[in-house]
Amino acid sequence: DHTVDAAAIADATHKAKGASSLLGQNELQTMLASLEKEARSGAMQDPQAWAASLEDGGKIAEAVFDRIVRQAKQQP
Repeated sequence: DHTVDAAAIADATHKAKGASSLLGQNELQTMLASLEKEARSGAMQDPQAWAASLEDGGKIAEAVFDRIVRQAKQQP
């Protein structure tokens, strides 16, 4: 059964959107806002496509965060 719990997705996405905003991850925040809106509307078109997009966005965010941490460690 591949039933999608849109309310749970919307709630989780809302939290992740806030966290990405705090970390300055604007692209990821925009993606999450779109997913949240789609989930709240009850019209989730392709959850697997969203998962793939978010995985890519997460990899980008992780790389940026790693770079920030490395730079902070190099500061005197």
